[in-house]
Amino acid sequence: MSPPCIVLLGETGHGKSSIVNNLRDPGISAAEVGKRGGGVTRQVAAYAMPSEWNLQVVDTPGFGCVHMSLTRIIADVERLCAEKDVRGIAVTCPVDSPRLMLGTQVVQVLISLGVRECEAWNHIILVGTKQDKADDADRSFFQSELVPHFFCSAPDSAKLHALVQSDDCSQLATALQRLPDSALLYRPPGARELASRLAPLLGEEVDSFAKAVCAARQGGERNANLSILVLGECGDGKSTLINAMRDPACQEQQAGKNLRGVTKEVRCVPGLPLGDMDVKIYDTPGIGDMDISPSDLCMMLEAVLSGGDIDAMIVTCPATNKSIRLGGRVVQQLVDMGFHGEDRWARIILAGTKADKADDEERRNFQTSVKADFFSKALAAREDVGNAVLCSNQAGGYEDLKQSLLSLPVGKISYRPPPDVQWSQRMAGLLGVDPAMLEKERQELQNCLGDLEEQRRQLQETRAALAIQERDFINLRTHVAAEEARLRRELEEQQQALERSRADQELRGEADRQQAERRRLGLTEALSRLRQEKDVILSQEAKALEHYKKKLSQEKEEFLKHAEIQRQRQVQEATYASRLTRIERFLASTVASVRSWLPTF
Repeated sequence: MSPPCIVLLGETGHGKSSIVNNLRDPGISAAEVGKRGGGVTRQVAAYAMPSEWNLQVVDTPGFGCVHMSLTRIIADVERLCAEKDVRGIAVTCPVDSPRLMLGTQVVQVLISLGVRECEAWNHIILVGTKQDKADDADRSFFQSELVPHFFCSAPDSAKLHALVQSDDCSQLATALQRLPDSALLYRPPGARELASRLAPLLGEEVDSFAKAVCAARQGGERNANLSILVLGECGDGKSTLINAMRDPACQEQQAGKNLRGVTKEVRCVPGLPLGDMDVKIYDTPGIGDMDISPSDLCMMLEAVLSGGDIDAMIVTCPATNKSIRLGGRVVQQLVDMGFHGEDRWARIILAGTKADKADDEERRNFQTSVKADFFSKALAAREDVGNAVLCSNQAGGYEDLKQSLLSLPVGKISYRPPPDVQWSQRMAGLLGVDPAMLEKERQELQNCLGDLEEQRRQLQETRAALAIQERDFINLRTHVAAEEARLRRELEEQQQALERSRADQELRGEADRQQAERRRLGLTEALSRLRQEKDVILSQEAKALEHYKKKLSQEKEEFLKHAEIQRQRQVQEATYASRLTRIERFLASTVASVRSWLPTF
């Protein structure tokens, strides 16, 4: 099981490879970085760190590298995060930069969209590189301005890691050891969401960039575009073949046999669709062209192949030839030294041009001997080989070639530039030149290519900055126009309301006065009626009160009379009761006396 890894991301030339070499061996200088690719990392590569760390550091191609498309790099990084135990991402940015560089902004967008959990930002490190070219003011600006800008999407609770990289990488080593033990959870954002954020930065259309992201993410699935690189010697009919694929009615050019060639640079032309695929065809200068040096031509081919956008290679060879010539031999060496993958030969089609000028014996020789000679190394290694097809300007003369293109393996050609010494020795033997001179020219061209890459990166940054300024200006102009229109509408509405108010006042003024007078008269009459009703009510209440007083006086007199009668009756009853009591006592004493007398008788 491979150990956890740290992924280095950033723009081309920001010192990612230097950091890797310093972490592996502090004694390695920055001058030894990336010698294979002319100072530029061209593929994802993992490097083991000291055993006590139990970590791998993964170096990636820089954003802005001409050898790989941006969408291809993004897709590779996303697959890396999905397949490996990624513990952290270190993002490089020069300390002396006045702002976040374009590549750093791309990484910022990827992280802000793909890292959704609060804790995930704890895995991100912003590394300020090239501090030897910066002063104290640059370092202060980096810490106070660029770091907050880069981490603007991070939540307040996240523990942010930012440092100024020194030559011995001690600060970075300490930061790596402090990363969380858990894996980084990165979820690739939707292609449309990613394109809406990155396309304005890159000055590209959102729809086309979203399609490119989808195509790069498909990996092993069939892409929507088919890119074909056509190689061959001068006069072999490359341009004729390309014109036929663009327009089947096109005839061969008269300059086809010119030793100085027709095509002087690699140019991309649109081809007729094949099935549901759009076709791009890369026409190249003829091998052996007297106006283009061998090293220049090989650097052109390497630049196209290293871009990772080529699906197939067509090698032209006249069907009348009894064997492959210099062009085919050069292609053999390119494939043997730089192509990778089990199907590297299966993506190459040997096209026998000018078949209408060959006899039957020459056609059979091309399909057997020439094909076997060209694919000899693949046959010896028991690898899959491509097709050898005959092409002519006759009707249907390119149908076999089109069918071979449709039956190609899915995927892109994987090309890695070989070491300079190996490349120079092999090519010098084929071309009959001095290997040292060829190696020197290759180094000079690689240096020029590096300068061109830097210029391209600067132009891309300038274009992106201009696009942002243009977008801001358009937004400001749109906002000002909208605000002006809103204020104009409000002013017109207020003027219309004022005019309506004045007209209403003029029309309703007299009517309002008449209505007010009528209301006043009505209120006066109502008040008079209320006063009359009040007097009547008071008079009626006074009469009723007097009547109630008289009735109450009569009831009082009757009550007093009744009370006097009751009192007299009570007095009489008391007198009668007293008399009755005396009679009862008398009778009782009489009865007692009589009873006492009776015994004497």
